[in-house]
Amino acid sequence: MRNIQKRYFLAAASAIFFVTAGAHLSCIYFGPACYKLQLAPASIVALAQNNFYLASFYNVVGSSLFIVAGFYAMAPVIKCCKLPYIKIIIYTISCICIVRGLLSLPLYYLATSSKLIVSILVGLVWFLVGCLLLAGNLNVQKNT
Repeated sequence: MRNIQKRYFLAAASAIFFVTAGAHLSCIYFGPACYKLQLAPASIVALAQNNFYLASFYNVVGSSLFIVAGFYAMAPVIKCCKLPYIKIIIYTISCICIVRGLLSLPLYYLATSSKLIVSILVGLVWFLVGCLLLAGNLNVQKNT
């Protein structure tokens, strides 16, 4: 594959991070039902029902992690900004995503409800994001 095509790996991973951040931030508007739909723990759903501002604060903090990960994934592609420790951070995010994806594999044997099936699919997406980050970053670092 050409270099330009492998850069799309990082761009796709970055897009997934930004979409995930947007989906999490939408829970501020849609309320506790959105948290429940996104399979948040019961404590987070209860917090959203009882203390809206604290749940919103936690949501913004969590979503900002996805936004920062998206910027780090996109930085080697656009080459216009120098982010600190970019190589090690992209490898770390890649490893976290791959481990997150692999941790959902045992759920495959327990998949009886739709919530478990959704968890397996989400784990598969995060495994794919980790592989995209790893392959894209290895190629970009090799060609620069």
